[in-house]
Amino acid sequence: MKSRLYVIHIITLLSVVVLLQGCKKNENRTAKSVEGKVIAAYVGGNVSSANVTLFKQEISTGTITGIYREVGSTTTDANGYYKIDFDRTTVLEFRIEVEHEDHFFYSKILDPESVFENSSFTFNPEIDSKSFLAIHIFDQNGDDSQGQFTYGPRTELNCFECCPKENIVFQGSVDTTIYCNAIGGTEYEIGYNLIKNNGTHVNKVESYTCVPYETTFIELGY
Repeated sequence: MKSRLYVIHIITLLSVVVLLQGCKKNENRTAKSVEGKVIAAYVGGNVSSANVTLFKQEISTGTITGIYREVGSTTTDANGYYKIDFDRTTVLEFRIEVEHEDHFFYSKILDPESVFENSSFTFNPEIDSKSFLAIHIFDQNGDDSQGQFTYGPRTELNCFECCPKENIVFQGSVDTTIYCNAIGGTEYEIGYNLIKNNGTHVNKVESYTCVPYETTFIELGY
């Protein structure tokens, strides 16, 4: 009889342990959040009033859908802080996006294993500030016999909204201004080549600092 009671006690104890572990696992599965601060890259400082959205790509019935669904969205506070809470599901990957009118669009893939490692995952997106270039190209002598003038960027900007990467060619006398975007806080190099009708070649490279949130005026006279 004592032996049977002892076995019953052992089984009851094991059941309680399993139940507690199950509760702990369930808590680990549901209490999740992604939080951090949005930072201005190259410039420093936190970005307030930025829209932060978290997406997930789920695995449904063993099939990868390829569709990203919104998990949650929020706006950073005065200190650039954000936090998005969500319930854990079977996720292939996360994608976080940040938008702000004075900065370029930001998107980053997050590894779900890192996100799910603890109840809260800290991630601080560094977003590029917008800078503007006004490039004035003109013939200083007003002489259309100058020949061919070619200019183009020597700095590759990792930004689809930024200045074009291709060279631009002008023939004869030119007086025009090209406006485009650049990344604030970076150096922007422009190279230009002048081929005069008399066969003379002039090559030069100029470097300019892109001031964040402002317009940098560049004069290219030839």
